[in-house]
Amino acid sequence: MCYNVDNADSARKVKWKTKKLVSPKPVNEAVFLVGKGVYPAMHIIKQEEPDLVDVANWGLIPSKITNPSEARVWRENTLNARCETIFEKTSFKGNILPHRCLVPVSGFFEWRDLNGVKYPHYITATFTDVFYLAGLYDYWVNQETGLKQTTFSIVTTDSNKLMTKIHNQKKRQPLMLTDEDADRWLKNDLSEGDVQGLMVKTPDELMKAHSIPRIQPKVTDVHSESLLKEIEYPELTFYDALNGDD
Repeated sequence: MCYNVDNADSARKVKWKTKKLVSPKPVNEAVFLVGKGVYPAMHIIKQEEPDLVDVANWGLIPSKITNPSEARVWRENTLNARCETIFEKTSFKGNILPHRCLVPVSGFFEWRDLNGVKYPHYITATFTDVFYLAGLYDYWVNQETGLKQTTFSIVTTDSNKLMTKIHNQKKRQPLMLTDEDADRWLKNDLSEGDVQGLMVKTPDELMKAHSIPRIQPKVTDVHSESLLKEIEYPELTFYDALNGDD
């Protein structure tokens, strides 16, 4: 699963990196620690407008949904889209070909479990300071207010060796894309087979991770570098040494 990302200053970094235009829509570019029930506005790059960094809310609501109460139920279950069933699930199968997107982030968070105790970790890319998570999106209109929203999900895969160690209960990870694959992800002429070919777990050598201070999975309005500080938990070090895992 992927419910927690670092969105800090992502639009500026992407603009500098790619020269893309950035939507004037407001986004709180703090470090986001997103749990269920929190659906922040975040920057995405849509297949329909690949030269624009736009804004959407995390948690995809299919366009066919008209009842706001029903929309909230759908959103609780669409923060992530499993790559294995993305062409089958009602929430996603109508959007995976025409509505793919990129979600620029600096990193994401997962919790390692050891004897029932959770240890937070921060995961980043080895090849860049801002990278793309693969996503898909849809447009939803609130029939009570008339407000139109773009909403999205992040695609997940099974875990590689690094993420299996960290996310050791659910053993999932977000689909991270290199710049080359990110460009392909937004192409309009991709077939189902082409998309399936891009939805493969990220190799270990393209990722790095470290344990960080204990945090709560919620949105924080403070972008504090101390939040991402590497710290050592002696019990994890002891456990890994005992089991021959560095």
